[in-house]
Amino acid sequence: MILVTIPGLRLVSEANSRDRWAKQKRAKTARQAAKVATICEAPYPALPLTVTITRIAPGRLDSDNLASSAKAVRDGVADALGIDDGDSAVTWLYAQRKAGVREYAVEIAIAEGRACSLCGVDAERATPTSAVDLAALLEAGDWLAEHVQPLNATDDAALARAWRAARARFP
Repeated sequence: MILVTIPGLRLVSEANSRDRWAKQKRAKTARQAAKVATICEAPYPALPLTVTITRIAPGRLDSDNLASSAKAVRDGVADALGIDDGDSAVTWLYAQRKAGVREYAVEIAIAEGRACSLCGVDAERATPTSAVDLAALLEAGDWLAEHVQPLNATDDAALARAWRAARARFP
């Protein structure tokens, strides 16, 4: 596994941003920083890969803003790997960790295979299909809270109930 830390890189939600030029500059800076930092860690594991982008900041973002804030970093890592960021050989996961006041960083973990780089669970087999499976995932603790992005539940209502329960249990 390769772990790259980019200190000082601030990932912010661009969802409601109105300043086009500042947004472009932040995206360009983040993409270049991720590309250079990832290139410095070559050689990479063989495909398929699991790439986890962790935002480290004082505040938290919701899941959709977290993914959109990390888009430029994702593009930079894909550039360094020489692949398209939509390639099915790479599983992209997003996480965030709370930091002190004015402390910002991004961690990029690149692991071989489809197994999650944080917990070792096979992402292909961990897809819940029923409320019983979701309850078992809740017993695993923070796993659901950190990995709700890659879950492809067939029962959206069960996934939503499990997510609310996990957020209440692990604030």
